[in-house]
Amino acid sequence: MRILICLIVLGSTQLVYGGCPAPTSQELQEWEQGLDEGKNSLVYEIADRLYHLPEEPWAEDHRRLLLKVLNRHQEIRYNLGKDRPVIGEGVIPKDRGHYAANMIEMAAWQEDTRFIPFIADHIGGGLLPEISLANLGEPAFEAAMANLDERFDGWSNQQGAAGVFEIWLGKKTPFLLHGIKRERLRKELFRMSLAEVKEARFFAINVLRHFNDREVFAHLESISRNDTFALDGRFPVRSHAQEALDYMRTNGGVGGF
Repeated sequence: MRILICLIVLGSTQLVYGGCPAPTSQELQEWEQGLDEGKNSLVYEIADRLYHLPEEPWAEDHRRLLLKVLNRHQEIRYNLGKDRPVIGEGVIPKDRGHYAANMIEMAAWQEDTRFIPFIADHIGGGLLPEISLANLGEPAFEAAMANLDERFDGWSNQQGAAGVFEIWLGKKTPFLLHGIKRERLRKELFRMSLAEVKEARFFAINVLRHFNDREVFAHLESISRNDTFALDGRFPVRSHAQEALDYMRTNGGVGGF
């Protein structure tokens, strides 16, 4: 947690976080105007200042500004990735990955469903986006489901999305105990567990072990005997499925086996 310091300046109290003064109302207004005018370098200057604010949900005016910063960053990232011209003006730093990591942290602090698209877009970036998306609960379900599809944005996003579902199922989150969402997830995991992309099979098995019913058990038994992926004479997906079966046996099956 960053240290909060209060400075007395000309008879008024100004909050300083991590050695950096909190933005004033005037600065917030000027920044929003600058973003609306397409000043791209301002995106990263603002991100630097906001990163010194407390690691907790902020006031609405700060959240609104952060949303604008994240959206503009995403536009820049997308256009550069597609070799398209970036609309606006200002120098864009080359170390955008550093800024993106800080932006993910700030989005996570807010515990606000409006930040789901940004967090989900970076779900392959490690534990923080997985945990923060899981903490947002059922409103994040569709974003997590979209990232299970390798056609969406590659296997690292699949891994992150699978991590979100592991958290939910491991905690027996109510909205996945029964119903349409649970069945949609089961169907997608069955597809993934037989996918051509071998990484997808591992991620699917990790999640399927939490279903712990007869149908899933039989499916994993089949994979443990028949999966075709081989590596140096071994069958790692088969072994992974067997480990999942052992986990299910140890934790007692819902289906009564």
